[in-house]
Amino acid sequence: METEYDVRVTVVMEMTVPVFAKGMEDAKDIAKQKWKNGEYPHDAAHLKSLTFETLYPDYSRPMEKTGNSPMDVYTSLVASWNKDFG
Repeated sequence: METEYDVRVTVVMEMTVPVFAKGMEDAKDIAKQKWKNGEYPHDAAHLKSLTFETLYPDYSRPMEKTGNSPMDVYTSLVASWNKDFG
């Protein structure tokens, strides 16, 4: 009998961008705003690490079943990350 598991996928993206600013905090604020505006497109070339961690089954909640491809999962993760941190 098969058991369904949660697998945590951790994606770390990294890029360095030039920013002209009056100071370091200002540069970070400008970069954040440009990120929110979609001025820093990212793709697999910016992938720093990708890990998969199998978690113990959580029988206290129903599990969502998806038939998504790895690229769909990646795209979904990036969209979620942009929404939460962008």
